[in-house]
Amino acid sequence: MNYSLDALWWELKSDAVRDLASLLTAPSLWHSGCELSRRELIGDSGFRYLLALDAQPAALYQYLQAAQPQSHRLGFYAEHLLAFWFAHAPHCQLLGQNIVLQATAQTPTVGALDYVTRINDRLYHLELTCKYYAHVSATPEGLRGIQAKDTLASKAAKLTQQLALHEHGLFAAWCELHQIQQADLQAASIVRGMGFWQGDTVAAPINVHAWRGDYLENQAAWPHIEGCRYAPVPSKRLLSPLRLPLEATLPHSQDGSENSVWWAQLQLRPDGHWHEISRAMCLQNA
Repeated sequence: MNYSLDALWWELKSDAVRDLASLLTAPSLWHSGCELSRRELIGDSGFRYLLALDAQPAALYQYLQAAQPQSHRLGFYAEHLLAFWFAHAPHCQLLGQNIVLQATAQTPTVGALDYVTRINDRLYHLELTCKYYAHVSATPEGLRGIQAKDTLASKAAKLTQQLALHEHGLFAAWCELHQIQQADLQAASIVRGMGFWQGDTVAAPINVHAWRGDYLENQAAWPHIEGCRYAPVPSKRLLSPLRLPLEATLPHSQDGSENSVWWAQLQLRPDGHWHEISRAMCLQNA
C-alpha cells in the first residue's frame, strides 16, 4: 500500500500535525488481534479538528516542548503526539500515560501501560508501537530494524505481553485512586510504521495492507524516476510522508549522506513543495 499518496497529505502542512495524522490514520504494520479501529480513534469530527490544528498548530508544539524538551527519540515523540490527541480531541479523554507498575521503589518494574483513555465513553488500555522493519521477504522472523535482534516477531510477542498489563494486580491501586473499575478496561493496540521488502508474498501476522516501502541493498539499486527528487529521512521524520522545499531535496538518492538508512522519493506538487511518493530502507545483510 502506498500510503504516502493519500489525499490527506495534500492538505496538511505542519510537520507535527502530519505526524499526528499518520498515527491516527495509517494502517497497522501487523495484526495484534485487538487493534483499535481508525474510525474510533479519529472520531466523527477528527478530520475537522486536524485541519483546524494544522491552521493553528502552536498549542501542539507547546505541548510537545513541555512534554519532552530534550528527547529526540521517535518513540517518545510519537507517544506524546498521541497523548495530545487523547487530551484534546473532542471525543477523547486522557486518564493516564506511562503508568509504571512497581510494587515498591526498590523492586523491579513489571511494565508500564502506555495510556488509559476514554474514547466515546469506552475505557481503554492502549499500547502504541511504531516500527520500521526491512528484509528481502515479508516474514515476521526476517523483518527487522537496524538492530538485528529487533525483529517483528519479537516485538509482536512483547506487545501481547504489554496488552495484558491492565489485568495485573499492581494496577488495581491506580484504578481505585482514579475511581475506575479495572474490569471495565478493554485492551487495544495502535501499531504503526512501515515494512520494506521485495515481492508480494506476506506472512501472518503482517498486514497485507501495511504502509510499504522498497527494501534496498544499496541506494544505487533504487531506479531513478524522471522529474523526482530525493531526500534522506531522519528517524524523527519517519512517521509521515515528507513535504519539503526544493533546497531540502537532492537530484539523486546517491547524493548527500550515503549512510542514511531511509530515503524518500519526492514529486513537485501545486503548493510548491516536494511531496514524498515512495520510501526505501537500506539495511545491510537483512
